[in-house]
Amino acid sequence: MNEQEVDERNDAPDPHGVAADEAYPMELHIRATARRRYQVNEALFQSSGDVVFGNTAEVRKLAHAINDRRAAEGGGAEPIRAGQLYALGLIDEIMHYIVALYCRQVVPDAMAMCRKRIATALGADASEELLRTFSEEFPPRSVYLAGDDVSSYLDGATGGRSNREIALEELMLLGLTNENPASSAFAELFDDAPLRQSTPYAAALSAVDAHFAALPPFGPDQQTLLEMLRAPMRASPHSLAGQLRFMREKWGVLIAKFLDRMLLSSDLLAEEEAPRFGGPGPSRVLSFESLVEDAERFSEDRDWMPRVVLIAKSAYV
Repeated sequence: MNEQEVDERNDAPDPHGVAADEAYPMELHIRATARRRYQVNEALFQSSGDVVFGNTAEVRKLAHAINDRRAAEGGGAEPIRAGQLYALGLIDEIMHYIVALYCRQVVPDAMAMCRKRIATALGADASEELLRTFSEEFPPRSVYLAGDDVSSYLDGATGGRSNREIALEELMLLGLTNENPASSAFAELFDDAPLRQSTPYAAALSAVDAHFAALPPFGPDQQTLLEMLRAPMRASPHSLAGQLRFMREKWGVLIAKFLDRMLLSSDLLAEEEAPRFGGPGPSRVLSFESLVEDAERFSEDRDWMPRVVLIAKSAYV
């Protein structure tokens, strides 16, 4: 199945009743500094109604741009692979989808309740400043490209959802991405250190954990929402391919619409991770030039020819 067929099948109706616009008013957030540094194509952030990182050609261009920049600056950083970047984007998208399923099937106002809990834990002003700083460090498409004011963005709505709730969900998944050991190669793109240093980001994540721990469980193993989202990285902490395999095997019924793209991602990763050997070395053309200089070294006849005794005999049989 080629990539175009995968995209077409991804547009099929969702059996769980989560429409594309309803499930994905989301973007895979990359730090504004990284977007500017690597001139990230805006096509990668088309998320409402379209797939995130679905354009594998653009993902390859981004990986190439990152590797070129790192090589030019030196430092010996290990090059990143397009398949890994595609897998990371797909994992983020699936996690958003799981959150959407939870809000539809279990607790419809889970994110609104979470925002209120954070405001209570941190204070209204601190929680508002956290969302504002997050939206500046990891700007949504309308802020980064259209130049919308962050305050105006947070006051608005996308796909029928409050932008504050959307920002909170992105912040929650950003924390999970930074917990994921397999995403360490992309730390520059998703590093949350500025948020930890200047905002009560860590306290907010703790409040989010406590909030969902008090809500009904979800998934095949009946876990809290965040524990369910952490399960793939705990099952395969250093392999994005392993995490996708875990999702496919454990959550297959829930995420059936992603299976084709998960197989595509697995194929990309397998191709990149296949063992490569150095080969037999350079081919050498046979040369006989050295034989041209060889001297003729025949033995002299004087030693044996005069002394030979030859007996010839003929006999009838």
